[in-house]
Amino acid sequence: MNYKIVFEASKEIEEAIEYYDLLNKGLGSKLLKELENSLKIICEYPESCVRISKKFRRCLLRRFPYGIIYTIYNNEIIITAFMNLYRKPNYWKNRSTEV
Repeated sequence: MNYKIVFEASKEIEEAIEYYDLLNKGLGSKLLKELENSLKIICEYPESCVRISKKFRRCLLRRFPYGIIYTIYNNEIIITAFMNLYRKPNYWKNRSTEV
């Protein structure tokens, strides 16, 4: 299954990578690698992650405090948020799934 990332989630990913690179050079690349690995799992097994509402699922990254919030729509995975687990938990709920 293919995936698309909504604009807001794309910005969250960019900001997280920049933040971790500022903390320690190369750490942002490690975050990106883990994100890519999680996206592969989501694409292979889209219904394996925890359902957090009727419409959305969440995949937690292993090493970093982030969750990938996504929905399955028309045989495509829509990444709605790249959520920092230490911030407001429901800030993304009013986002559109339009890419």
